[in-house]
Amino acid sequence: MEDKSMFYWGLGSAVVFGVGFVSGIVYRKIVAPSKSSEAMVDTFARAARLTAIRAKGLGRNHKMVFVVRTDLGMGKGKIAAQCCHAAVMCYQKAMVMDTANLDLWEATGAAKICLKADGNETNLLELKKKARDLEIMNAVVRDAGHTQVDPGTITVLGLGPAPVTELDKVTGHLKLL
Repeated sequence: MEDKSMFYWGLGSAVVFGVGFVSGIVYRKIVAPSKSSEAMVDTFARAARLTAIRAKGLGRNHKMVFVVRTDLGMGKGKIAAQCCHAAVMCYQKAMVMDTANLDLWEATGAAKICLKADGNETNLLELKKKARDLEIMNAVVRDAGHTQVDPGTITVLGLGPAPVTELDKVTGHLKLL
């Protein structure tokens, strides 16, 4: 009797393995390529849009702005990392909420600048409110607090991508970092 149960256990294991193996092959051949094909089509469509914008010479000047708090005494590397966080956050938001400005920004060179904040966190939040009122994409970077500043400290305000004329209404008075 024990030999039969071992046989059925082995047979069951082989069947389960076989079903899993065949399912994996089917998934890779049918399901996975369709997902990557969709992503490839999206990538080509986006590239075509950017090329058309360049070809038309739309000339709208767009940029992304990073307003950095200098009162925190962050080092250069820390500032660079915080600005990178802001860039990624703004880009991700724009991919979902403002593809028109994102496309124009990318098609015209993806300009980025860093500016010095006037004063403290309160001033940065006032700039954020002004940007929001003008419907400019924005993102506030709050540090995790592992190195130079306390956890939750607002370090950088990212703005854009947006037309330079709109951004200047918010940050035109600030100096380059």
